[in-house]
Amino acid sequence: MTIDIVGPTITEATMTVVATDGHPFWVTSTQQWLDASELQEGQWLQTAAGTQAQITSTEQYTTTADVYNLTVADIHTYYVTAGNTPVLVHNANEGCLVTQTLGAGPYAKEGVGLVNGNIKDPGVIKLVNEAGNKHGCHTCGATAPGTSSGSWVRDHQPPTSLAGRGPQTAYPQCMDCMRQQGGMVRQLGEENYHFHR
Repeated sequence: MTIDIVGPTITEATMTVVATDGHPFWVTSTQQWLDASELQEGQWLQTAAGTQAQITSTEQYTTTADVYNLTVADIHTYYVTAGNTPVLVHNANEGCLVTQTLGAGPYAKEGVGLVNGNIKDPGVIKLVNEAGNKHGCHTCGATAPGTSSGSWVRDHQPPTSLAGRGPQTAYPQCMDCMRQQGGMVRQLGEENYHFHR
Protein backbone atom coordinates (compact mmCIF):
# COMPACT_ATOMS: atom_id res chain seq x y z
CA MET A 1 0.00 0.00 0.00
CA THR A 2 1.32 3.46 -0.86
CA ILE A 3 0.25 6.47 1.22
CA ASP A 4 1.06 9.98 0.02
CA ILE A 5 1.17 12.69 2.68
CA VAL A 6 1.89 16.40 2.80
CA GLY A 7 3.67 17.86 5.82
CA PRO A 8 2.40 20.36 8.37
CA THR A 9 3.21 23.40 6.24
CA ILE A 10 1.89 24.19 2.78
CA THR A 11 5.43 24.58 1.41
CA GLU A 12 6.39 20.98 2.12
CA ALA A 13 6.46 18.52 -0.75
CA THR A 14 4.31 15.42 -0.86
CA MET A 15 6.02 12.40 0.70
CA THR A 16 5.27 8.70 0.30
CA VAL A 17 5.05 5.86 2.83
CA VAL A 18 4.82 2.26 1.63
CA ALA A 19 3.35 -0.17 4.17
CA THR A 20 1.67 -3.56 4.34
CA ASP A 21 -2.12 -3.27 4.50
CA GLY A 22 -2.30 -4.37 8.14
CA HIS A 23 0.28 -1.92 9.48
CA PRO A 24 -1.33 0.45 12.04
CA PHE A 25 -0.96 4.25 11.84
CA TRP A 26 -2.12 6.80 14.46
CA VAL A 27 -4.85 8.96 12.89
CA THR A 28 -5.14 12.20 14.85
CA SER A 29 -8.48 13.21 13.32
CA THR A 30 -10.17 10.12 14.80
CA GLN A 31 -7.78 9.55 17.73
CA GLN A 32 -7.35 5.87 16.91
CA TRP A 33 -5.03 3.34 15.29
CA LEU A 34 -6.10 2.39 11.77
CA ASP A 35 -4.57 -0.23 9.51
CA ALA A 36 -2.94 1.17 6.37
CA SER A 37 -5.75 -0.37 4.29
CA GLU A 38 -8.30 1.73 6.23
CA LEU A 39 -6.55 5.08 5.70
CA GLN A 40 -8.36 7.63 3.55
CA GLU A 41 -7.52 10.83 1.75
CA GLY A 42 -7.97 13.84 4.04
CA GLN A 43 -7.12 12.06 7.31
CA TRP A 44 -4.32 13.41 9.49
CA LEU A 45 -1.35 11.45 10.84
CA GLN A 46 0.83 12.53 13.79
CA THR A 47 4.44 13.55 13.10
CA ALA A 48 7.42 13.20 15.44
CA ALA A 49 7.33 16.97 16.03
CA GLY A 50 3.78 16.67 17.37
CA THR A 51 2.34 18.33 14.27
CA GLN A 52 0.17 16.64 11.66
CA ALA A 53 0.63 15.42 8.10
CA GLN A 54 -2.40 15.03 5.85
CA ILE A 55 -2.99 12.01 3.61
CA THR A 56 -3.37 13.26 0.05
CA SER A 57 -3.88 9.87 -1.62
CA THR A 58 -3.67 6.13 -1.06
CA GLU A 59 -3.06 3.31 -3.49
CA GLN A 60 -3.60 -0.37 -2.73
CA TYR A 61 -1.85 -3.00 -4.78
CA THR A 62 -0.76 -6.62 -4.51
CA THR A 63 2.86 -7.59 -4.98
CA THR A 64 5.30 -10.19 -3.79
CA ALA A 65 8.04 -8.72 -1.65
CA ASP A 66 10.19 -9.47 1.36
CA VAL A 67 9.02 -7.35 4.28
CA TYR A 68 10.66 -6.88 7.65
CA ASN A 69 8.55 -5.82 10.58
CA LEU A 70 10.47 -3.61 12.95
CA THR A 71 9.99 -4.19 16.65
CA VAL A 72 11.47 -1.72 19.09
CA ALA A 73 12.08 -3.34 22.49
CA ASP A 74 9.68 -2.15 25.21
CA ILE A 75 8.13 0.48 22.90
CA HIS A 76 4.93 -0.18 21.00
CA THR A 77 4.91 3.00 18.91
CA TYR A 78 7.62 4.62 16.83
CA TYR A 79 8.01 6.95 13.86
CA VAL A 80 8.73 6.06 10.24
CA THR A 81 9.98 8.73 7.88
CA ALA A 82 8.19 9.70 4.67
CA GLY A 83 10.74 11.96 3.00
CA ASN A 84 11.42 14.47 5.77
CA THR A 85 8.13 13.89 7.61
CA PRO A 86 8.09 11.22 10.34
CA VAL A 87 4.66 9.71 11.11
CA LEU A 88 3.60 7.71 14.17
CA VAL A 89 3.07 3.97 13.64
CA HIS A 90 2.54 0.95 15.88
CA ASN A 91 4.04 -2.49 15.96
CA ALA A 92 4.42 -5.20 18.53
CA ASN A 93 6.54 -8.28 18.93
CA GLU A 94 4.91 -11.71 19.04
CA GLY A 95 5.02 -11.84 22.84
CA CYS A 96 3.18 -8.52 23.02
CA LEU A 97 0.62 -9.72 20.46
CA VAL A 98 -0.10 -12.79 22.53
CA THR A 99 -0.27 -11.07 25.92
CA GLN A 100 -2.46 -8.23 24.62
CA THR A 101 -4.91 -10.50 22.82
CA LEU A 102 -5.17 -13.77 24.73
CA GLY A 103 -6.70 -13.77 28.18
CA ALA A 104 -7.60 -11.19 30.76
CA GLY A 105 -5.67 -7.93 30.62
CA PRO A 106 -3.56 -6.50 33.45
CA TYR A 107 -6.50 -4.42 34.77
CA ALA A 108 -9.07 -7.25 34.75
CA LYS A 109 -10.98 -7.51 38.01
CA GLU A 110 -14.27 -9.10 36.93
CA GLY A 111 -15.29 -11.14 33.92
CA VAL A 112 -18.57 -12.70 32.82
CA GLY A 113 -18.67 -16.37 31.82
CA LEU A 114 -20.29 -16.80 28.41
CA VAL A 115 -22.79 -19.50 27.58
CA ASN A 116 -22.08 -20.75 24.05
CA GLY A 117 -20.09 -17.58 23.33
CA ASN A 118 -23.24 -15.39 23.40
CA ILE A 119 -21.67 -11.94 23.80
CA LYS A 120 -24.99 -10.20 22.99
CA ASP A 121 -27.04 -11.66 25.83
CA PRO A 122 -28.70 -8.75 27.74
CA GLY A 123 -27.48 -10.16 31.05
CA VAL A 124 -23.90 -10.28 29.77
CA ILE A 125 -24.15 -6.69 28.51
CA LYS A 126 -25.44 -5.51 31.89
CA LEU A 127 -22.77 -7.33 33.91
CA VAL A 128 -19.90 -6.25 31.63
CA ASN A 129 -21.06 -2.62 31.84
CA GLU A 130 -21.22 -2.87 35.63
CA ALA A 131 -17.69 -4.31 35.76
CA GLY A 132 -16.40 -1.63 33.37
CA ASN A 133 -18.02 1.20 35.30
CA LYS A 134 -16.50 -0.15 38.49
CA HIS A 135 -13.01 -1.20 37.31
CA GLY A 136 -12.45 0.27 33.81
CA CYS A 137 -10.96 -1.34 30.71
CA HIS A 138 -9.34 -4.70 31.43
CA THR A 139 -6.58 -3.97 28.90
CA CYS A 140 -5.46 -0.38 29.65
CA GLY A 141 -7.40 0.68 32.75
CA ALA A 142 -9.29 3.50 30.98
CA THR A 143 -12.29 4.65 33.01
CA ALA A 144 -14.48 5.61 30.02
CA PRO A 145 -15.51 3.18 27.27
CA GLY A 146 -15.13 5.66 24.38
CA THR A 147 -18.23 4.36 22.61
CA SER A 148 -21.08 6.52 21.35
CA SER A 149 -23.56 4.47 23.39
CA GLY A 150 -21.54 4.74 26.61
CA SER A 151 -21.47 0.94 26.90
CA TRP A 152 -18.27 -1.02 27.33
CA VAL A 153 -17.05 -3.26 24.52
CA ARG A 154 -17.55 -6.89 25.55
CA ASP A 155 -14.15 -8.46 24.91
CA HIS A 156 -14.48 -12.24 24.70
CA GLN A 157 -11.39 -14.10 25.85
CA PRO A 158 -9.90 -16.02 24.27
CA PRO A 159 -10.95 -14.48 20.92
CA THR A 160 -13.39 -16.68 19.01
CA SER A 161 -11.44 -16.20 15.78
CA LEU A 162 -8.39 -17.81 17.38
CA ALA A 163 -9.76 -20.30 19.88
CA GLY A 164 -13.07 -21.42 18.40
CA ARG A 165 -16.18 -22.04 20.45
CA GLY A 166 -14.58 -23.22 23.70
CA PRO A 167 -15.23 -21.64 27.11
CA GLN A 168 -14.95 -17.85 27.04
CA THR A 169 -15.15 -14.95 29.46
CA ALA A 170 -16.26 -11.41 28.57
CA TYR A 171 -14.34 -8.45 30.03
CA PRO A 172 -15.04 -4.71 29.74
CA GLN A 173 -12.82 -3.03 27.16
CA CYS A 174 -12.58 0.52 25.79
CA MET A 175 -13.05 1.27 22.10
CA ASP A 176 -9.37 2.18 21.53
CA CYS A 177 -8.13 -1.13 22.94
CA MET A 178 -10.75 -3.05 20.96
CA ARG A 179 -9.53 -1.49 17.70
CA GLN A 180 -5.90 -2.07 18.53
CA GLN A 181 -6.55 -5.65 19.62
CA GLY A 182 -8.50 -6.40 16.44
CA GLY A 183 -5.43 -5.56 14.35
CA MET A 184 -3.25 -7.71 16.57
CA VAL A 185 -5.62 -10.68 16.34
CA ARG A 186 -5.51 -10.39 12.54
CA GLN A 187 -1.69 -10.44 12.72
CA LEU A 188 -1.69 -13.55 14.90
CA GLY A 189 -3.92 -15.61 12.61
CA GLU A 190 -4.35 -19.34 12.93
CA GLU A 191 -1.97 -19.98 10.05
CA ASN A 192 0.87 -18.85 12.33
CA TYR A 193 -0.30 -20.15 15.70
CA HIS A 194 -1.99 -23.36 16.76
CA PHE A 195 -4.37 -23.25 19.70
CA HIS A 196 -5.30 -26.37 21.60
CA ARG A 197 -9.01 -26.65 22.25
